[in-house]
This record gives sequence, structure tokens and C-alpha cells, in this order.
Amino acid sequence: MLSVIVPAYNEAKKLSETIREAVDTLESSNLEHEVIIVDDGSKDDTYGKALSITEQYPTVRVFNYEQNQGKGYALEYGFQFVQGDLVLFLDADSELPPSQIPRFLQYLPADGVDILIGSKRHPLSQVDVAFSRRLLSKSYNVIVKLLFNLDVTDVLVGLKLFRRQVLEQVLPR
Repeated sequence: MLSVIVPAYNEAKKLSETIREAVDTLESSNLEHEVIIVDDGSKDDTYGKALSITEQYPTVRVFNYEQNQGKGYALEYGFQFVQGDLVLFLDADSELPPSQIPRFLQYLPADGVDILIGSKRHPLSQVDVAFSRRLLSKSYNVIVKLLFNLDVTDVLVGLKLFRRQVLEQVLPR
């Protein structure tokens, strides 16, 4: 089973569209799945929107807490509720469209692959981002690469796939 964790902070406007596209994509691909939305202390109606989505899609569950704790905390919080052996992190703003999930999954069966990270920097990607945001993102990625010696070009991208056992080992640390 594939567990999709969607951290959401003040995403009332985009959340329904993102979840609809994700669930429709997973269902049309015949993938056994669950979607876990984590409302990260939003100030808008993100939680209400998320709850209304569960009425349409029984594979969607919603969890929340009052105070904003950040994306990392939301992902870790959501992980405690997953049931699948594969865990996908998907941003609520659809920066990378959920329609890419099946294409993304095709790379996991490769030997030794436990983690897949999407990329907005792939030559075929079409992402419209302000220059200032692109500059900040690139700077942050350089810092992460220097500090942690990670050969990853986009650590902030909102589409990541993990084997569950990897997260079980890493998250407690």
C-alpha cells in the first residue's frame, strides 16, 4: 500500500484540488492507497476543507494540531498514522502535480532504491517560480549540500518517496 502524507498550512484554496487530483490519479492507476492530510495549525479554513474531502474520498484521513510547527513536524506527525510500506510526501500546493505519482513510482523497483526525490530542475520540468524564490532555493540547496554532503539538487521539492523501513530508522534520530 502507498501512504501519501500531505502537510498543509494555510492551503484552503489549493487543498481540495490537490487531493482530488492525487486520489483520482491513484484510483485510476489501481494503486492501493491512503492519503493522510496533516493540518499544521492553519489560520484559514484548511482543516474544514480537509474534513469535507473525507466525505468524498474514504481513503483520505485528516489530522491536525493547533499551533504551526513547520513542514518537517507535520510530516513526522503524519508518519505515525501511515499503514503502507511505501510513503510519499506530497505538498498541498501542487507545485509538482499529483498526476506525476505513477510515473514517479515506476523508478522504485530498482535494486537498492529506498528513497526517490522529485526535481523541479529536471530539463523537462516546467515550473514557473519567481527569480527571488529560485535564488533562495538554490542557495539553501548549496548550504545543505556543503553541510551534509548530499548529492541532491532540490531538497525542498514537495514530492518524495520512501520505503517505510527507511523512515522508521531515520525519523527517531
